[in-house]
Amino acid sequence: MAKHILFLASGKASRFGSNKLLYPLWGKPLFSWGLEALWEAAGKEPDCTLRVVSQYEAIRNWAEEHGILAIDSPLSHLGLSHTIRAGLESIKNLSPEDTLVFAAADQPFLQAATIRRLLSAPGITARICWQDTPGNPAAFSASLAPELMALEGDRGGGVLLKKYPCTKVTAASGWELWDIDRLEALEALPPELITQYQKKN
Repeated sequence: MAKHILFLASGKASRFGSNKLLYPLWGKPLFSWGLEALWEAAGKEPDCTLRVVSQYEAIRNWAEEHGILAIDSPLSHLGLSHTIRAGLESIKNLSPEDTLVFAAADQPFLQAATIRRLLSAPGITARICWQDTPGNPAAFSASLAPELMALEGDRGGGVLLKKYPCTKVTAASGWELWDIDRLEALEALPPELITQYQKKN
C-alpha cells in the first residue's frame, strides 16, 4: 500500500498582486517552506512518494534541483481540477489501496509530524483541522481516484470531503491551516511566529 503526496503549486494568486508562491519569505521562496515539511514527512514513511505539480518552470526547477519529482501542469490556468489530474496521471500502477494526499503550496507553516499523522489516518478521506475549523492538506483513498480525475474547472477534492466520511487530524496549531492570499497577511505575521520559523532556515 503506497502513499502519494501531491504538492499543488499552480495557483494564480490574483489577490496577492504577483506570484505569491515565489515571494521571498525569510530568505526562501514561500512555497518551499511547506514543501520541505512534506519532503521530511515523505522521507520517514515507507513507500511514500512526493510530487510537485506546477505550471511554473521556476518551481519545477527548484524541486528537481532538490531531488523532488516535478510534474508539468500546462492546463492549470483552466482551474484546480487540471492540476489534480496532471498529478494523478503521473502516478503509474496506482492501486485502490493506496493513499493520496493533496497539499496546497501556499501553506508555509505545515509540520512534518502533522503530515505523517494525516498519511496514517483511517477512513476513505481525512483532513487536518484546528478546533472546529477544517483545513488542508487532505487525504483520500485511491479508490476515489476516478472521482478526483472527473473533477472539472476550479473544483477540488473538497466536494469529496463533503460526500464521504472524513477523519479529522488535529494540527499542531492553527497556523498550519493558514494559507496566504494577500501580501498584507505576510506583513502582519506575529514576531514570535517569525522567530520560530526563521530558526529553520
